[in-house]
Amino acid sequence: MEPLASVAFLLAGALLGVAGAWFTLRRIHLAECARAVAVAQAAVAESKAAELRAAHDEITRRKTEEATFATRIEDLGRAQTQLRDAFQSLCGEALRNNNDAFLQLARTELEKIRAASHADLEQRQTAIDALLAPIREGLEKYDQKLHAIERSRAESFGALAQRLDSVSLASGS
Repeated sequence: MEPLASVAFLLAGALLGVAGAWFTLRRIHLAECARAVAVAQAAVAESKAAELRAAHDEITRRKTEEATFATRIEDLGRAQTQLRDAFQSLCGEALRNNNDAFLQLARTELEKIRAASHADLEQRQTAIDALLAPIREGLEKYDQKLHAIERSRAESFGALAQRLDSVSLASGS
C-alpha cells in the first residue's frame, strides 16, 4: 500500500505544480493583454483627441468642410471598434493557445510521471520477487521433506500394522 501512496502523492504534487504553472502563465498573459489594450486605447484616444482639435480649428475656420470632418470622425470610430475587436480576438486566440500549451504540458508531465511510476513499480516488484525467492525455495524444500516424512510414516505404520496382524494371527492360532 505504501508504493501506491507514494505514487499518488507524486501524481498529486505534479498536478499541483502543473496547475500552478498554468495559473501563473494565464495571469501573465492576461496582464500583457490588458497592457496592450491600454496602450492601444491610449494611442487611439491621443490620436482621436489630436484630430478632434484639428477638426475644431478647421470647423471654426471653414464651416463648409464640416461634413468632411464628421465623416472622418465616423471613420475613426469604426477604426477604434475594429482595433478593439482585433485586440479581443488576439487575446482570445492567445488564451486558447496558452490553454492548449498548458494541456499539452500537463499531458507530457503526466506521461512522464506515469512512466516513472511504472518503472518504479516494476523495480519494486522485482525486488519483492528477489526477496521472496529464497522463502519460496525453502517452502518447496520443506514441502518435499514433509511429503517424504509422510510416505515414510505411512510405510512404517503399514509395516507395523502387518506385524500386528501377524502377531495377532500367531497368538490366535
